[in-house]
Amino acid sequence: MNLRALGLSLFSLVSLSACATIVSGTSQNLSVQTVSNGASLPSVNCAVKNSGGTENVMAPGSVNVHRDSDALNIQCAKPGYQAASVDAPASVEPWFVGNILIGGLIGMMVDLTDGAASKYPDTITVPMQAAAPAAPVASAAPATGAVTVAAK
Repeated sequence: MNLRALGLSLFSLVSLSACATIVSGTSQNLSVQTVSNGASLPSVNCAVKNSGGTENVMAPGSVNVHRDSDALNIQCAKPGYQAASVDAPASVEPWFVGNILIGGLIGMMVDLTDGAASKYPDTITVPMQAAAPAAPVASAAPATGAVTVAAK
């Protein structure tokens, strides 16, 4: 085997060794749903954050996020409702296990480094509550009773 063939073989091994990166990629589409009292709540502004950045989505809707081992934080706000926030933990991407058979340590390191070893739930539901009605402003009661004036 000549040096060129050996180099090509090593390059192929390293390039094709990260199963999760190759099969599922380093980003993921997911759906953000908002509910109030068990019913879907439309037109809610949500920010979806992890160490890969922040993406905005109008819920219900879909957003593409960078995969990461950290939890995904979703913060939603809508006038007339209390702001709500949920964390969606990352789980292990099943294709990451393929590194045991094919990619070995190199594939595992690539998948762990680029985030492909993790995945988030396909749908994340954020429960929201209507804001409490504003308390009525108390008006000043008219003064009653006698006023004492001191004589000079």
